[in-house]
Amino acid sequence: PRPRNAAISAFGVSGTNAHLILQQPPTPTPTDTTDTDTGDTGDTPVALPLSAKTQPALRAQADRLRRHLADHPDLSLFQTATALATRSVFPHRAVVTATDRNEALAALTALAEGSPHALLTTGRATSGPGETSTGKVVFVFPGQGSQYAGMTRELLATSAGFRRAVEECEEALSPHVDWSLLQVLEEHPDAPGLDRVDVVQPVLFAVMVALARHWQDTGVRPHAVVGHSQGEIAAAHIAGALSLTDAARIVALRSQALTRLEGQGAMASLPLAAHKVQELLAPWPDQLTIAAVNGPAHTVIAGDASALEEFLDDCAQRDVDARRINVSYASHSHHVDALHDELHRTLTDLTPLPGDIPFHSTVTAGPLDTRELTPAYWWRNLRGTVRFQETLQALLTTGHHTFIEISPHPVLTPAVQDTVDHHAAVSPEGITPLVTGTLHRNRRDHHALLTARAQLHTHHHTLDWPTTTAQGRGTRLPTYAFQRESYWLTPPLSADASATALGQTAAGHPLLGAILDLPDQRATILTGQISLATHPWLADHAVHDTSLLPATGFVDLALHAGAHLACPHVHELTLHTPLPLANDTSYDLYLLAEEPDESGLRRLVLHSRPHDHDEWTHHADAVLAPHPLPEAGASADLSGVWPPAGAIPLDTESLYDDLAVRGYHYGPVFQGITAAWHLGDDVYAEVALPPNTAAEGYRTHPALLDAALQALALHPDRADDTGTALPYAFRGVTHHGGPAAPTSLRVRLTRTGPRTLALVTSHSDGTPHTTVSNLTLLPQSATAGSAPLHRVRWTRRQPSPHTSTDTPDLTQLTLTQALHQPLPTTPHLLIHLTDPDTPHHPTNHQPLTDTLNLLQNWLTDQRNTNTHLTLTTHNAIPATPNDNPHPTHAALWGLIRTAQTEHPHRITLIDLDTHPDT
Repeated sequence: PRPRNAAISAFGVSGTNAHLILQQPPTPTPTDTTDTDTGDTGDTPVALPLSAKTQPALRAQADRLRRHLADHPDLSLFQTATALATRSVFPHRAVVTATDRNEALAALTALAEGSPHALLTTGRATSGPGETSTGKVVFVFPGQGSQYAGMTRELLATSAGFRRAVEECEEALSPHVDWSLLQVLEEHPDAPGLDRVDVVQPVLFAVMVALARHWQDTGVRPHAVVGHSQGEIAAAHIAGALSLTDAARIVALRSQALTRLEGQGAMASLPLAAHKVQELLAPWPDQLTIAAVNGPAHTVIAGDASALEEFLDDCAQRDVDARRINVSYASHSHHVDALHDELHRTLTDLTPLPGDIPFHSTVTAGPLDTRELTPAYWWRNLRGTVRFQETLQALLTTGHHTFIEISPHPVLTPAVQDTVDHHAAVSPEGITPLVTGTLHRNRRDHHALLTARAQLHTHHHTLDWPTTTAQGRGTRLPTYAFQRESYWLTPPLSADASATALGQTAAGHPLLGAILDLPDQRATILTGQISLATHPWLADHAVHDTSLLPATGFVDLALHAGAHLACPHVHELTLHTPLPLANDTSYDLYLLAEEPDESGLRRLVLHSRPHDHDEWTHHADAVLAPHPLPEAGASADLSGVWPPAGAIPLDTESLYDDLAVRGYHYGPVFQGITAAWHLGDDVYAEVALPPNTAAEGYRTHPALLDAALQALALHPDRADDTGTALPYAFRGVTHHGGPAAPTSLRVRLTRTGPRTLALVTSHSDGTPHTTVSNLTLLPQSATAGSAPLHRVRWTRRQPSPHTSTDTPDLTQLTLTQALHQPLPTTPHLLIHLTDPDTPHHPTNHQPLTDTLNLLQNWLTDQRNTNTHLTLTTHNAIPATPNDNPHPTHAALWGLIRTAQTEHPHRITLIDLDTHPDT
């Protein structure tokens, strides 16, 4: 079938118009589904990106998604992730990284509550003063130190692109090494260990190159690259300045040359600024030197092993935290002078190229023409001080504020972060830089990668998230959580004053406005109006994401009506239809208390309707009585020991999360259970309204009485009940009085059957408040059957007895006659457009063309100004679901409807059937 199309137009009073065309998405084919379409994702994490224009909207969006996932256990995280990945992105952002439903629900709950969570990344993408270049990305390649056994094994096994990049590096390294790169990474028994400098440096080079390619393959492209020591080799290759062959040759031969320095030197790191370290090195001017300046308080030294031992002892006495680096050579010191000739000889025939990406040298502390990456440069790279901090400062001053360390574990990230923070302190520009790593030794590879991507996504970089083919197509997720704010002045509610001014009695109830006693009929009408705008606490009571007036609200309305009529007891109250509450809609309430029968009983009928509609909905019937039911109920006195002796405390901490899974979504006002106990068939509880919740005017605030009923979910016999049930029939409801407008109650709930219960509530001193002798619950379905988007309802119009039967002065013609003779200028002209028996052919457009010509000529002829044109079609539109419209007549109907819109009050269109009486 053809997809549905819908056109929407909005017309503003200022003249600004907006038009939108929507088309139904394609239906997934059976081949689009896969076996991975389950609730969990196995060991593979997925990213659930959310965004909103404001922080409250982001939290509300998280709460909506959490409820949706809880209510739809068959919806997989793969489907959810794919559907979320295709949505528009707004400034306030969050990404949940989870491997199963429980992890996702926990992180979404934390986001909705504004709490941190290990699987949650949040941020705001802004472009304020000083942030115009925040999006510039720098790939940072460290030297040695990020290695660990088993690094990248998960990526090698699951990512074809990553493995392919590693295999290319292995091929480039193979002419220079006698071991297998893949065997080292996969920890083959015959592979050499990472404790060898001539192994670890080429392996780290390959891992960094493959990780950089992985970032680029997922859409993150650097604006600059920077390397630390041997990391410059990988940086130069990614910049396009070195071929993979030349880069592999440099890293292999350079590391092999270093083996000749092993056992002669040592290195150490200090958490001090370089100038302070230089002062400490004064006693050893020829033996020790600064090897690298990584940050404001990150300095590395290198030199003779014996001198370094003396230096470390001196630092210990000064209480300086100097730490030896686990190497037995001293790169970036005078020890490297011995390798000068060898490096120049072995690295001849290099072919450095102009780079595609700016290369920032830590040898010169600035951008470098990559054609200068000759053997002489690579000797200086190994011999000179690594000017890493200076290079970072230069990048920061040129608008580079996003730094990604390309390594299996972050080793330079702390130094980069300190440099970024120091730069912001001395040059406050209002920027919010981002520093992140790629992988982490204590995290799964895929989880670490998604977390790093989440860091970028929530800080100025809008990323394309991975999707699974067709997994999310057609997946229905909650729509945007608009934070609606009315800019119109709203007058304060004054229902009581309005009722008095209209000659009625003020209702004195928060949900009602007026009471009208009908003198002749001895009946009483109570009216009111409710909405989520005037009574926002009602939004906290939702079932399957639909806000409903709680059944306890109907109970309180009945009790209030009964008190006015001297019938304070509700013998029965039966609910027929829930009252859903939509945003931006007000609902009129209409309660009719009929005249009493011979025993004094009154029937109460409750209706509602949207304020701008005429059709009423029947919600409930009740029987009001001046006396209670004769049947004896349980004692309503709870003034004894509280809680009762022997009662077992119940855990209420997860109650509302469990109820949400079953479809009950209670907001703060309805989350009233504060403590509960179990004894026999009874559940005892304490319920309370949140502070500052107005309870005046209610017999029992509906949220407070609803909380009392929620105690049923804590009954041990209900542990396996995972369905949704709503109150259906109350019997024997009595309000016993006591202190007005209570905000807390004691509760005793007795289960009397699979779907029935009895309820007693009392004030804090145990005196009775409200009792229900029997309540029956009715199971509810979470989903409703599919229905058409629109329904057309035809109303039979009966002729008025005053309608004239005289035939108007009109002229009747066929379409053919109208086209071939002058049209009369009578007051009424009737033209039958087609013969009802005319066969239809797909290419027979002549009636449509003829009608168009007729209308154009007739409407432009000034002689027809005072003539009203009536046109007839046959079976153009379906009057019943079983009708099949005639295609030719349907097209004519659409054409004429357009003409009617353009020329109002001049054309009447009548569609006829083929019945002889017609």
